[in-house]
Amino acid sequence: MTIDSPPSAASGTPTTPAGNDVPAQLRRAIELAASLQKRAIELQTPAERRQQADLDRMLQSPTDKSTLTQMTDQAFRTNDPARAVEHLTPCPPQSH
Repeated sequence: MTIDSPPSAASGTPTTPAGNDVPAQLRRAIELAASLQKRAIELQTPAERRQQADLDRMLQSPTDKSTLTQMTDQAFRTNDPARAVEHLTPCPPQSH
């Protein structure tokens, strides 16, 4: 079952594409996820916001999106945790 986002304006309650009300437990899970996302955004550092903006820009370009997807795939399909960290950790700025 997929959920429309955001909740329907008329009822304030999330609905499925068929228009059925979402069960209470699922609605609570959606509300909790929204609350956690809001708090995570509030706690982002300026460096994390810049990194997020860079990722957002990459996702707008089909070529960059493909590269990002391949990098993420490589990082998560490895059996070597150090390799995963290497792929997911930003490179320090280079001094010229």
